[in-house]
Amino acid sequence: MDQKKDGEGGRDRLGKITNIAILGTLLFLLLNPSGVIGSWVARQFAEKRQQQAVAALWGELTGLSDADGEATGDDRPVVIEFLDYQCPACRAVAPQVSKAIEDGSASIVVRHLPLEAIHPLAREAAKAVVCAEQQGRFRAAHEALMGDEDLVSRRDWLGMAETAGVVDLSQFAECLEGEGADERVAADMRMAEALGISSTPTFVTTRGIFRGTGGFEAAMVGAPSSPAN
Repeated sequence: MDQKKDGEGGRDRLGKITNIAILGTLLFLLLNPSGVIGSWVARQFAEKRQQQAVAALWGELTGLSDADGEATGDDRPVVIEFLDYQCPACRAVAPQVSKAIEDGSASIVVRHLPLEAIHPLAREAAKAVVCAEQQGRFRAAHEALMGDEDLVSRRDWLGMAETAGVVDLSQFAECLEGEGADERVAADMRMAEALGISSTPTFVTTRGIFRGTGGFEAAMVGAPSSPAN
């Protein structure tokens, strides 16, 4: 009789140990960073951190004129675009961005992120656009470079400026040679680094960071016009 009870007790203990082991295994699979729940929690945490980083930099990110050549601050959704003028994906999404500007559905603030390791002329192109912007011709210069990929490879920045309607070409040439335009591009690059952005195109709203050609559409979904608290 005692042997039977001992046997049943042993099986009960073994069953409990087995159940605990199974439960522990399931919890590990679910909660570890690559598990279902763990990956969800990690993703939510990363998105929250992104939003906090964007909120901290929002004033700097939106501090310049948008692609309409007008200051932001109206009721249109604000979307920051980090781009590179030698980036094929940036060129592919450019018509969508231009349409949003033209129909007034968004205010787009362009930030420069020339990926010099693979696009050696991108920084020069960004500086040329910055110099055109100083004379109120940002959008025309931007559209010219986005609409003609050969324009970058030709490096005819004065020709581009003239086509874009830049009036004072001497001032434009001085700007290209000066340090101001380069520092402006460098400042944009530092903001990208602070946000963990290393590819183009990348779109930023106060809801987060959206990468690639599908990023603009994702950014436009419920994009607010002011930072979230």
